[in-house]
Amino acid sequence: MLTLRTALFFADGRAYFLGIVLIIAGLLLLAGRKTRKTTKRSRILLIVGGVIVILSSTPAPLWFYGLWLVTTVAWLIHQSEPMLKREVGIALRIGSLLFCLAAAAMEIPHRLLPKLEPQGQEKVYVIGDSLSAGMGAGETTWPKLLAADVPVEVVNLSAAGATAGTSMNQAQQVPQGPATVVIEIGGNDLLGGTPAHAFEEDLRRLLDSLKGDSRRLVMFELPLPPFSNRFGRIQRRLASEFDVALIPKRILSDVIGSARGTLDGLHLSDDGHREIADTVRRVINIPPPAVPSGS
Repeated sequence: MLTLRTALFFADGRAYFLGIVLIIAGLLLLAGRKTRKTTKRSRILLIVGGVIVILSSTPAPLWFYGLWLVTTVAWLIHQSEPMLKREVGIALRIGSLLFCLAAAAMEIPHRLLPKLEPQGQEKVYVIGDSLSAGMGAGETTWPKLLAADVPVEVVNLSAAGATAGTSMNQAQQVPQGPATVVIEIGGNDLLGGTPAHAFEEDLRRLLDSLKGDSRRLVMFELPLPPFSNRFGRIQRRLASEFDVALIPKRILSDVIGSARGTLDGLHLSDDGHREIADTVRRVINIPPPAVPSGS
């Protein structure tokens, strides 16, 4: 369990902020009074912080990571061999710290739970894999719980083992017209070795088939293991392109990492299904059924 929680600490993005804090601490320590001890400590903080940021697989743009790295390295070089003007060193120091703050500011919105504008009583369709379809043992899945919590029909089209490519079969069962579509897909692509470019093509085709003026699309963001940044960038880019509300990756990660959230470390337990159903209900912003007076 400790190993799983450590892995999820990186996969859900919390490690990213820890890495930023360590980098800032290292920069501030290096900017103060320099002794052999403080220089060594600052370098350790910078290295550890940088490694943690990289392993967190946070899908920030590559150009941003590049500029952040170049600015920080340039300041470190200036600190060890101050051949440039003092003003240049100050500018590099400020730039390095600003990049750290910007890195945190860019990611914070992606950790907030979206909430759609309330609409009519259209059906809710669920497209997903075994996290939504269940294990086939007759358990009460989160789409079933959602159906009991909202005054609209919930149609669960998910199938165990589904990928972004095979989920097109599910999308074809969503009729034309107003609908809310909740998409929980991509875990089998990520863990099953689907190349990132193929995942992007499949996900683009899926979202394009579901889009519409009367459609509300919601998608679960994938918790990302180390060096899986590209999958996250693909999800975020396509979500922006197709106006899809992204449920932060911390949601799935928190459920999977909770003591009673899963049956086997991955597939949801009854408690896990309840947590996901409650989250989806809040996101799609459909009030629970009215309780009859006197009941």
